Amino acid sequence: MLMTSSWERQGSVIRVSMWLFLSVSVVLSNKWLVTDMNFKFPAYPAFLATSHMLFGTIAISVLNGLRPTSSLVVTDMTLRKYASIIIPVAVALNTSIICGNEAVAYISITMIQILKGLSPVTVYMMSLFLGITQFSRMITTTLLLISLGIFLASFQSVQTDLYGISAQLIGIVSDSSRLVLMQKIFTSHPFTFDPPTLFYHLAPFCALLGAIITAFTSFPTTLELQNVWAMLLLNCTLTSMLNLAGLFVIQKTSSLTLSLCGISKDIFLITATTLIWKTEIKTLEIIAEVQ
Repeated sequence: MLMTSSWERQGSVIRVSMWLFLSVSVVLSNKWLVTDMNFKFPAYPAFLATSHMLFGTIAISVLNGLRPTSSLVVTDMTLRKYASIIIPVAVALNTSIICGNEAVAYISITMIQILKGLSPVTVYMMSLFLGITQFSRMITTTLLLISLGIFLASFQSVQTDLYGISAQLIGIVSDSSRLVLMQKIFTSHPFTFDPPTLFYHLAPFCALLGAIITAFTSFPTTLELQNVWAMLLLNCTLTSMLNLAGLFVIQKTSSLTLSLCGISKDIFLITATTLIWKTEIKTLEIIAEVQ
């Protein structure tokens, strides 16, 4: 029993570590595209999300074709079940990515990562509302302290960059909804959906929804894509791996655990952007992040 528990803890550490590595890599590759390769993807907020999910759809379909014994297709997936299980997650996912990409054009990456510290708060509240988790005074107190730190760090930016802050907050709420809904899928359908199966059914609709939004907004020219295609391909690969890694973490732990791990990721990102791109960090931002 102790051996099993030890293996489970080690497995969780490995999954979380992989998620942290991939998450940091994705954000840094996004930053690299914007800063060093002059690819203005904030001007195409839906295009990048669509590219990620289109690549993910192709990759997971190829993986399904290579599985010799089992298929990722859920045989009893009716249209009604798809609409109730998959579509809400897809809408939340696309909204979170598009709003996050939109925010990049108006506020600094440091401020974005600090605001993302609110994610555990919103995830916990939604989990309580849906009955996925139980109320804990210690967790509530900790999350209230996080909220206070976020307020201190973002107060000045709220006064000057209201649109960017609003876009990021909408993205945070949408992403929290996505995480909680995914956990609910795993707990409600444990024998039907594993991470690859859920991603197999989720990615195509996300790609379709993103393509529709992209058609009514803006997308890069062929010349722009020619200049960044290699980095964009790497970015899509990392994002697909990140999506799967996140699903494994949620399945084996919880959506709140994944959201709390995001705080460690934010610290890594702030440090990395400061060292690589010499991003300035205000004193209040440091205090909030340490808190």
